[in-house]
Amino acid sequence: MATDKKITELATITPVANDDWVPVVDISDTTDGAGGTTKKATRAEFKGDTGATGATGATGATGAAGADGEDAFVYIAYASDASGTDFTTTFDANLNYVAIKTTTTEIVSPVAGDFAGLWKNYKGATGATGPQGDPGTGDVVGPASSVAGIPVVFDGTTGKLIKAFTPTAGSILFAGAAGILAEDNANLFWDDTNNRLGIGTATPGALVELKNTSATNGLGLLGTTTLQQATGDEAAFKLTYTTNKATSGDDVGLLIVQTDTSSPGNSYLIDLKVGTSRMFSVSNVGTITIGGSISTPTLQVNGATGTLRLFGRYDALAGNRVLINTYTALTNTSGASNFLTINPTYNQASGTASNTDLLINRTQTAVGSGAQYLIDAQVSTVSKFSVSNTGQGYFADSVGIGVTPTAALHLKAGTATANTAPLKLTAGTVNTTPEAGAVEFDGTDLTLVI
Repeated sequence: MATDKKITELATITPVANDDWVPVVDISDTTDGAGGTTKKATRAEFKGDTGATGATGATGATGAAGADGEDAFVYIAYASDASGTDFTTTFDANLNYVAIKTTTTEIVSPVAGDFAGLWKNYKGATGATGPQGDPGTGDVVGPASSVAGIPVVFDGTTGKLIKAFTPTAGSILFAGAAGILAEDNANLFWDDTNNRLGIGTATPGALVELKNTSATNGLGLLGTTTLQQATGDEAAFKLTYTTNKATSGDDVGLLIVQTDTSSPGNSYLIDLKVGTSRMFSVSNVGTITIGGSISTPTLQVNGATGTLRLFGRYDALAGNRVLINTYTALTNTSGASNFLTINPTYNQASGTASNTDLLINRTQTAVGSGAQYLIDAQVSTVSKFSVSNTGQGYFADSVGIGVTPTAALHLKAGTATANTAPLKLTAGTVNTTPEAGAVEFDGTDLTLVI
């Protein structure tokens, strides 16, 4: 029957697992539905409440032994890129890549190639720069490796980090461009070992050494100090030192050593001026000039030729152009005193050179009507011997030639040798008008006018 078939179909409903209820059909319901005869269905509970826990059962038999385990090794490495650059197995916060490798085989000395394909960037990209922080109020702290006495400066890249500034030993620090701390040892250096200052050199050889390597400029000590004390002595530049040498060696207060590669003009080792007027100079050939230039000096000792030159300038007060005086009287009571001594030495083995120990060479373009002397030797303004510009000689007292005079004119005795007579007259024309006291020789007759 159709109803039996329907009941059978309903009876095949599969219960839900773990469900405590089952479907139940009311077979007394014969109501026909649109699709045929149907039966009312419901569900009924077929399980009771859970009972109390039963006693524990006996332990089961031991299972079979498992397989032997294997050693496992884990390695962690760091690098700056996916190729393993800057590889290391020690953590470094500056390295952005990490690689982890597990293996059952030990790697004694890991290398970058052991981690090929395992590198991962574990750091994100650098973010945008944050806003400027408020000024700090605490102490500035340097790096952990800071050393006492070493200054710190701001890092030029970040502008924030403080790092140690370690100049070369002996550097004299100064504010360079834009006020940045700088050093220039080639031009400014302190030798702390020997306590020496070098300007223009990093290897000073004296307490203070100034060295110039410029091809155009020399060294200059420019003083603008005005000496203006009302009383007492003053010095613009003063050098005071003490010598105490134990055994040998020279000592020099001022040493000037010149290497003369080329000096087309005058070259001076020392040149002292008042304004632009040269007062004293020493040239590189040893010529000493006092007053004027090398070409027009007042007093000059030529270092090349060894000559002494005096160029007098007229003194309107003293009436002299060149004056040699003693500042104090010669008071020695024994021995010989010489105010001016000329001691030349000649050693001319051959040749025809002539020599003059004292040469007076007057240039006379025009002179006045007064007396003109090449030499005038005086004692207390009284002339004792003179030679005029015409060659006329004057002696205030006796003259001895070859003998100490005992007469106004005293001649030494002659000899039998020719050309040694005490007096010899040259033949000439006799005066037309006799002159009393004259002695003349005309080549034949000797005339004495009485």
